Amino acid sequence: MNLGGPVPDNTHICTQCGYELTGLGTRGRCPECGQYFDQHSREGVDDTATPLVRLGRWTDRHLRTIVLGVTGLLLLTCAGLVTLLAGLDGLRAAAIATVLLSVFALALVASYVDEM
Repeated sequence: MNLGGPVPDNTHICTQCGYELTGLGTRGRCPECGQYFDQHSREGVDDTATPLVRLGRWTDRHLRTIVLGVTGLLLLTCAGLVTLLAGLDGLRAAAIATVLLSVFALALVASYVDEM
């Protein structure tokens, strides 16, 4: 796989998210991000994006989701460790987990507020 080379001539890539549009018709909306594309006028279509550029676009688009997912897993892990190390009963452990998950949920909602 040549990450630095050009994409084959018959491959059409969404300019916003890097999704491969080949085989989806001549115009429509990208199934990944919803951007309009028209392969005849070249609007929303990039034929020169390398796989590395496409990966960068995908990472930029999904970075927040990846970070929030990892953060949520870390919070759950911390709640479990606190429960084990402190020898807490079920009610106290549930309260700690609830507080941590509530903080995570608030952070998740706050990160998407600017898009509403």
